[in-house]
Amino acid sequence: MSIGVKYHYTHFIYPFVIDEKRYHSFIYSILKNSRVWKYKMNNFKDDVENYSFFLPYMQKFLFPTLYWNEKEKNDFKKKDSKEKARILGQTSCVCFEYDLKNIKNSVLARRKENIIDFDITELRLICFAPGICFFDIKTEIDEAEDIIDLSNIIDFNNSFRRITPSNCDVKDDSISVRSLNNINDIAIFIKSTIAGFEAENLENKYYSKLFTYSYVCLDKDTWSSPEDIYKIRESFYKLQYNQESNKTTKFNPDYDKLKSNVYSRWQYSLFGFSRESGVVMTSEVEKYNITYMPYVYEKNYFYMLLLAVYQRISLINLSQEMMSNDNRNANKVQKKLTRFTHITWFGQITNSENGMDIWKKWQDAFELRDLYEEVHRQANEYHNMVSSSIQDKISVIVFIIYIANIILVGIQILVPLLNIQSFWVEVMVTSIIALIAAIYPMYLIGRWIKKKVLEKRI
Repeated sequence: MSIGVKYHYTHFIYPFVIDEKRYHSFIYSILKNSRVWKYKMNNFKDDVENYSFFLPYMQKFLFPTLYWNEKEKNDFKKKDSKEKARILGQTSCVCFEYDLKNIKNSVLARRKENIIDFDITELRLICFAPGICFFDIKTEIDEAEDIIDLSNIIDFNNSFRRITPSNCDVKDDSISVRSLNNINDIAIFIKSTIAGFEAENLENKYYSKLFTYSYVCLDKDTWSSPEDIYKIRESFYKLQYNQESNKTTKFNPDYDKLKSNVYSRWQYSLFGFSRESGVVMTSEVEKYNITYMPYVYEKNYFYMLLLAVYQRISLINLSQEMMSNDNRNANKVQKKLTRFTHITWFGQITNSENGMDIWKKWQDAFELRDLYEEVHRQANEYHNMVSSSIQDKISVIVFIIYIANIILVGIQILVPLLNIQSFWVEVMVTSIIALIAAIYPMYLIGRWIKKKVLEKRI
């Protein structure tokens, strides 16, 4: 059955982590390329409805320049790129918009049966300090007819999300980008933008494919009554979980996880959540779904998704740092966890009931509460382990000092009895003191040599 779509867009999101020490340099590299990247300064008058949707402390976190006065904004504009990078590197969130004038229409060949034309209508770079960033690529399928076949959108999402920097050397004949500022395709463009700044260890690779965030409004002939939902639900799941349109395996609607990842407050809208995608499917029957809902989903709810992914990556990073078992990182990790809890672990983010429902669904989809509790449990165990290790070292040092005291007291007792010359007494005492002083440095040198030997073997 063909399912008609009246309006559609998909955001493809690439999350990545910038090395913390290179974050300011990365911001500078974007600012320096002002010909194509423009920093977005936040002003209430530009989008009052979007900014007002969030509680004040969320506004400060997501849109920090909202609270700059006119003098601060004018002073910022006059500064050079290095100084701007220093200032922006200290703010909680920055957003850059790419100049699309050089981007032309693109095409996706679907199963060699037809061609899907699509436009890239927006390209942004959003970063949270100290280096968790997102490439956001907004696309729309461009068809001559007013009605788009939903299967085209499903297959388009499934194919396009494979375009990542790790796959840029893999040839894919199903997708071609005719022009992107003289760069062959999206993957190479992303890779060239973040090259030299991205954290290189494998633990910081969170997504092998792009995250999809889609809005689909079905035409009124397809979804005109509440009962029609049963005819379109299978396609909804395929869109939600990025399956191919011709996949024959059926979803089990009674599966608890499947049901818990769907939210529907109104008759003609379905929200879907997963760790790799977000989608809302609505019907043209309600004019709100074709006029205003696309804006709300793209503006207000979009930032909820970014917050959820940001929190998940932050917590996973903290967990990995603790797993390194490097005692020298103990205080550093504790400080990071405390900062995360007080600054970026958000519970209430809006006064909107529907908004809070959506936020809680994202928290559930990414299992953020469980992950947060797990990291705190790890932190306590990590702290206890480090404290125990330090106490063990102190005990060894105290024991050595105790033995040394016994030896020195013994010398003082034996010297008069054995009539030992003072010269030899001085030699023994000095030797003992030197030996005690050298024990700990020798221990550290031994550990360093052992570590280097192991690294060489690996």
